[in-house]
Amino acid sequence: MALKNVYQVIIDLKKIILKDYNFLYYFLTFIFISTLIFLNYYFKIEKEYIEQYNLPQNWNRVFLYHLLYISSIYGVIFIRKLSGLDCYKFFTLKFLFYINFGVFLIALDAGFPYYFSLTYLFLNTPYYYYMHYIITDSYCIVTTCIPLLLFYFFIQKDSNYFGLGFQKSTFTTYFYVLLVMAPIIYVASLQPDILSYYPRFNKAQIAQNHPLWAYLVAVFEFFYSFDFISTELIFRGFMVIFLSKYASESIILPVAAAYCCIHFGKPCLETISSFVGGYALGLLSYHSQNIWGGVFVHVGIALLMEFFTFF
Repeated sequence: MALKNVYQVIIDLKKIILKDYNFLYYFLTFIFISTLIFLNYYFKIEKEYIEQYNLPQNWNRVFLYHLLYISSIYGVIFIRKLSGLDCYKFFTLKFLFYINFGVFLIALDAGFPYYFSLTYLFLNTPYYYYMHYIITDSYCIVTTCIPLLLFYFFIQKDSNYFGLGFQKSTFTTYFYVLLVMAPIIYVASLQPDILSYYPRFNKAQIAQNHPLWAYLVAVFEFFYSFDFISTELIFRGFMVIFLSKYASESIILPVAAAYCCIHFGKPCLETISSFVGGYALGLLSYHSQNIWGGVFVHVGIALLMEFFTFF
């Protein structure tokens, strides 16, 4: 029965893809994303030109991240137009406001200018690096969760609560996705650029002989996982599920481009795979109309990477 359900999901996803599929559109988008990735890692665009503004209470990073993400989205939409597909729905005033609001929240989370003020509170303590990562993974409450809550109550209510509902929820498909991904993650975890970035807990500089080491690891990984919930909420909940009310399944590919761009500071291999992963999770969330399967896969992949690189 479980495999039958998975087969039905695959059929449904194929129908969604075919509704928006155009060979030229997908081919040129692949070239566009490949070019963005090459330019970023060759010229170190994020590291050299955006992160130079990584200063206390400096909003330049937020502006530049917004420009990068919205350009990646409308770059794909421009390619869509070149491919002869309808693009009118992407240029209505309501849609432009909504998508820029969503992109602003993503940019705000990427370039949050006040985390320095919070981390400095622990500057002269042995837990400075540990708290740095805890704060980095938890300020999404301010940059994403609260703004979406305000948006819901004061701008546009959503009967599906941005994908937080459990209708059509089935974790069977996502379990098989994670099962297939596990050996791929293991092989990736052996690569030098991945090992230089993971496990993230090692960056917290907590010695294994610390009396509370296991507790500190658990708290660290909890907040690390929580950050992925907010990522799914904004990308799949708002940008895909909510905006699909105005742009249908056509929104999935452009959003996957922005999702790829938020990985520019991570290992190149992870950035490349994030575009495919973002597109796949977009399809699945659009199909199920909730984010919980994506949360399961996203958190599962992250924790597996932590586990494989730790040992």
